[in-house]
Amino acid sequence: MEPSISKSLRATFLVHLAVAAVLGLAFLLVPDWAASLYGLEVPPPFAAILRLVGAAMLGWGLSSWFGYKARSWESVRVVVAAETLWTLAGALVTVYSILFDGFPALGWLNAAIFGAFAVAFAWQYRAHAKDQE
Repeated sequence: MEPSISKSLRATFLVHLAVAAVLGLAFLLVPDWAASLYGLEVPPPFAAILRLVGAAMLGWGLSSWFGYKARSWESVRVVVAAETLWTLAGALVTVYSILFDGFPALGWLNAAIFGAFAVAFAWQYRAHAKDQE
């Protein structure tokens, strides 16, 4: 029998889905408003970049929905690995942008959210992989 997905991984998927849906919809549908939360003004051509980020967040949120609905570790193993990479990269890029590119201090909240998901997904991957040994 294939190992099942833990309740904590399901919870991680569900929380990630909710956060990705809220932020993704904001960046996709109202990029100017989302940018204004950071004190940024976005010239019209660059709003497309924020919409693309929103679409990516919605895509990752959808992958979390599929992960939440899955029943076996093997069916979500690659998703958890990809989510770990996505959220770790998001945290690192955000921290870099704050330190070296003048990104507003509110970015620390983004870095913390990305970082928390990176830790959660990495921990889940390690815990489930260990169960496979």
